[in-house]
Amino acid sequence: MEANAEIKCVIDELALFNALDALQPSRQEARKRAFKKAYPRILSKLTEGIKESDIIKTLSEQGVLRSRNTYVKWMAEMQAKGAASVKEPSAVRDAMQRTGAGRQF
Repeated sequence: MEANAEIKCVIDELALFNALDALQPSRQEARKRAFKKAYPRILSKLTEGIKESDIIKTLSEQGVLRSRNTYVKWMAEMQAKGAASVKEPSAVRDAMQRTGAGRQF
């Protein structure tokens, strides 16, 4: 084969698009997305005085969480990103302090 030989590349666009459409997020990413959507409601329940252990149990039963450590990690991430759009920042701060989500272990 000659060095200057032109190589033709044929791409089946339909197959490419079908393959891309078939891609699914990992289970971990799907769980994290569900947690992010539930985050404002989690904060609301914490401010209502619902026990953190009950929230973790419910999230686990629904397949969102696998461990308390994941809960703490994701709560801290959500707090850092400011994912909650709550009108009373003090309510968010108080809920986060109760969960211990910002604590260093």
